[in-house]
Amino acid sequence: MTNSGLFDKISEWWIIKRFDRCSFGIYIIHMLWINVAIKLLHIDIVQYNNLILVPVGIAVVFILSWVSTEVMLKIPVLKKYL
Repeated sequence: MTNSGLFDKISEWWIIKRFDRCSFGIYIIHMLWINVAIKLLHIDIVQYNNLILVPVGIAVVFILSWVSTEVMLKIPVLKKYL
């Protein structure tokens, strides 16, 4: 299998298609979740300089952003902008 064939096969996976559909929304929404963590919950993972806490924080913000975008895609008015 050539590299382009492998790329075509991987790009057909449902999760890759969903990520592609939501990537702009994730980009926009992730700062909202970071601000919620820092300003409302007073959580600043950078101050701890922990090798485990920083990747976990990144993963949590990413997942929250993705789920938020998926929910917003259910709203017809927002669907055309995301």
